[in-house]
Amino acid sequence: MAGMFVIDGPCGTSLRVMVSDGTDWPFELPAWEHASVSTASRTPNWREMEFVRELCWMPDELVLQFSVPRDKHINCHPYCLHLWKPIDVQIPLPPPMTVSDGTKETP
Repeated sequence: MAGMFVIDGPCGTSLRVMVSDGTDWPFELPAWEHASVSTASRTPNWREMEFVRELCWMPDELVLQFSVPRDKHINCHPYCLHLWKPIDVQIPLPPPMTVSDGTKETP
């Protein structure tokens, strides 16, 4: 799936979502799946980002947001956040008890 969409978000705000499945990745491998999410007047919140994440990826897939060094920022839209998933790359996770969302018991 790839394209630009305007969708009704879960918080009553229209979300502008641009997605790429990585098949047109023009850079060095690995290719990345990507979704950018923005609104007209504010940065998307957690609930909205998770809403887009659920639309674009399966529940068992690891999807990332990055906080890159400030000198690497490219800001084309002041209210935009990004979701990323490298294709065919195993991403390490911190210990389970450090990333629990609080809804499940950890061993």
